[in-house]
Amino acid sequence: MNKVGKILLIEDDRDFSESLAIMMRMRGYELVTVCGAEEAMEQIDGERFGLIIVDFRLPGMSGGEFLDWAHRHSPDTSTVLMTGCDRNAPEIESVKESGVDEILYKPFKIKHLLSIVENSLK
Repeated sequence: MNKVGKILLIEDDRDFSESLAIMMRMRGYELVTVCGAEEAMEQIDGERFGLIIVDFRLPGMSGGEFLDWAHRHSPDTSTVLMTGCDRNAPEIESVKESGVDEILYKPFKIKHLLSIVENSLK
């Protein structure tokens, strides 16, 4: 059974991405996974997503830059940023101001991610 809304997961660590994808699919979520911002942009241009989950550090473009683009191209889509950065890092402060819905600080508990996903897709 699929939950309402498809999820786009953007994470360049393939093992981590696959682990998250398996756990979310086991709970009935429909998921598209990509490794970089360029692939994610192509996905957003072709499909509608209920939630975008993006890592902060991506090759070629930061997660913050990607979120700026995503908010312009898919303004009704909920967004979650995953980061290993310090909570008070200046780059994270600027992302907070850009309108990201949630920030997950690594390492995080899967239960916390699943709670955010559930609330975002209501």
